[in-house]
Amino acid sequence: MDLKKLQVAQKGQVGKLQLKSDAELELLENLNSYMRSLEKLSKTFATKKLKKSGGASLSQGVGSGEDAESERNVRATYVAFSTLIAESDKQARSRGQMSEQIVADIADIVKEFHKEKAAGSKRHLEFATKYQQELWAAYDELDKAKHAYDKAGKEAESSKKKYDDAMKKPNSTFMKLVTRDSEERVEKLRAKWKAAARRLTDARNDYLLALESVNTLQNLYYKEDLPKLMLVKLNTNLDIQYTQISYSPSSDLKKMDGHYYTLLVTLLNKYSDMESDFAQSLTASLQNIRFSVQRVDRTTDADAFMKENAALFKDPETFPFEKSSGDDTDHLTVDEVTKVSLGQRLARLIARDEELAPSLVQKERELAGVQHLTDVYNAQPAFGQASTAVEQRQEIESSIDLLKAMRSRILAQIQLLKSAGVQPMAPVQPAANSSVIAATPNKGKAVAIYNYDAKLEGETSVKEGDSLAILEDEADGWTKVRNMVSQGTGYVPADYIKITEQASNTSSTAAAAAAAAGAAGAGGGGGAKEVQALYDYKATDEGELSFKAGDMIEVLETNGEHTEDAWWQGRLVRTNQTGAFPVVFTQGWQNVAAGSTNAPETLGRLAAARGGSVTLSPTRGSLSRSASTGGASSTMGRGSVVGSLGRSSTVRSVANVGLPKVKALYDYDATCEGELTIRVGEIITVTNKNTGSEEWWEGEGAGGKGQFPVAFIQTIEDASPTKLTPAPFGISQKSSGFQVKALYDYTGASSDELTFRAGDTIRVTNSSDPDWWDGELGGKTGALPSNYVQRL
Repeated sequence: MDLKKLQVAQKGQVGKLQLKSDAELELLENLNSYMRSLEKLSKTFATKKLKKSGGASLSQGVGSGEDAESERNVRATYVAFSTLIAESDKQARSRGQMSEQIVADIADIVKEFHKEKAAGSKRHLEFATKYQQELWAAYDELDKAKHAYDKAGKEAESSKKKYDDAMKKPNSTFMKLVTRDSEERVEKLRAKWKAAARRLTDARNDYLLALESVNTLQNLYYKEDLPKLMLVKLNTNLDIQYTQISYSPSSDLKKMDGHYYTLLVTLLNKYSDMESDFAQSLTASLQNIRFSVQRVDRTTDADAFMKENAALFKDPETFPFEKSSGDDTDHLTVDEVTKVSLGQRLARLIARDEELAPSLVQKERELAGVQHLTDVYNAQPAFGQASTAVEQRQEIESSIDLLKAMRSRILAQIQLLKSAGVQPMAPVQPAANSSVIAATPNKGKAVAIYNYDAKLEGETSVKEGDSLAILEDEADGWTKVRNMVSQGTGYVPADYIKITEQASNTSSTAAAAAAAAGAAGAGGGGGAKEVQALYDYKATDEGELSFKAGDMIEVLETNGEHTEDAWWQGRLVRTNQTGAFPVVFTQGWQNVAAGSTNAPETLGRLAAARGGSVTLSPTRGSLSRSASTGGASSTMGRGSVVGSLGRSSTVRSVANVGLPKVKALYDYDATCEGELTIRVGEIITVTNKNTGSEEWWEGEGAGGKGQFPVAFIQTIEDASPTKLTPAPFGISQKSSGFQVKALYDYTGASSDELTFRAGDTIRVTNSSDPDWWDGELGGKTGALPSNYVQRL
């Protein structure tokens, strides 16, 4: 199916509805102008000025030439207005004292209704546009899933062919002696084929889910929401009061039309009654006007409109599943491996549905409340205008329709997964490991294109124009972001933002490299090479490893793949058996990936830091950083930290006594207002850990106050064998003469600070300040940071 052609047709729907609304608004404008000019009309005005404006009104939104003439012949509203203009020429001399009554009872009402209808049409067309954006987002998701599925099919087909070709080669005794490594090569080809087949299965599952989501939403759009926009009758008992004209659109209130047809018929009939009262001699003309007005019927007019634009509004075909070359399966594949990833996906979908359901219930309650308010206003007009309540009701109905549309996509996937026997599983989180601290994934930048107020826990509010950092890619119509203006973190509708920049490979590995270096500095080995099984797994093929939940598996080979759908080689500690196992069945694999030889590439997909350009050097424990402005670099090796600590008044202030301290492992340059620039070796006072993200803390350092990435620091408690406990504020520690041993290198940032190296013995002469002491080393005296030393 041609998605572009379908989207063009859907855009045409909104365009046609816009033209229809504009033509009706112009008709009202001309009617208002005409009524206000009745007392001044003459035959010349009626045949020239008024006919010109009327002709322009009739031509709007219906095309030109034969098409325009054909539409005029079937649209009763245009015929009625044309009749009114023709008969008005005969009435030009019979106005008399009608002018004030016409202005008060008709023209003023038309003016007010014109404003109401213009605002209502704008709201509903915006709703239609947002709905189509939701639908197009589903189309894009389907298109991406289809491309990924086709690519996976080709790769699977190619991998199998290479494996089959290798198996067909001669297998004589001589060949075995010559090519002893052939079996290993064949086994590797077979492993690659199996991995490609798994990826094809996952891609096919994603494609099928996307198909179900798109077809359900598309069916809801064409079967319910699009017809409801202007065709479906709504039940309401509103009695709208316009001056002395009262009407009850109990079965004729439509989203796009509003009270247009009812009001037009009412006003024209009123006008006809006035003409009867004031111009008995023109009875014949009034009968013609009444006849044309009585032909105005919303259903007939709408049917004609739909018939003329049938190609744009017809239901499209359901998207079929198009098999990729190399694949012969057309349904969800649920096996020992995919049941975990699909189960986790089902759990996420159910959780999201449980978040949306209360919002829908709340909106329905609000709708009932507004309906009650409307009834009160109709019964007691002095309490308020019923039209205001109608606007509120329509806004709530639009919100309900959008929530139902979003839920339809989610429920369709849930139903498909459950029908395939998938059971929900809680998504696996990385195992806790103090050696590796992953920063928040930063997958690009975006800007808010609409205002959105958070409705549920886990969402965040944005305003149009806000700068955003993307933390998680779109899933089921929602994207997790960090608002760089409000610093809030949470989910927002994906169609409310516009991606302005994709994450680059270099910037996305900064925090990953930091985490890897941190793991290396902590001596990350042994346990970092083991993962723990979360579920039972029974081998389905030769060369696979069977295990039970809770088993420990030593990772032998990652094959360069570090995603949750990868297969690694491992040894089951309990039985000492070796074989391939699915990573998604384990926890702790992220830490293993972090400590692998290609950690920057691996962790670049797992975590990201904001700003800077960081690369991991070949030497373990060394991190080199280059800035775009020059070649300055700093190196962190085992047992020593090189840098400077600004001893500002802020750092040494009384307010910071007792607050936790951290040490900067790497340089970080602030990328926006509110962030803190830090340097290797700097001691930072943490003032707030609850910043809305576990990967960012707030603190004070030499560069002032702001937020900094947790992946770039190490707590003093972790780095120091013995934590010094300062005396409570107000209690002196002036005991002099005791000695301390330096735990780290420190270079004084000013002339009144000591410079020392790890292992130096320093005599403390004043310890009244819990953060900075005075001491003597090698005949020199000066201040030193207390957290850099250990008392002997």
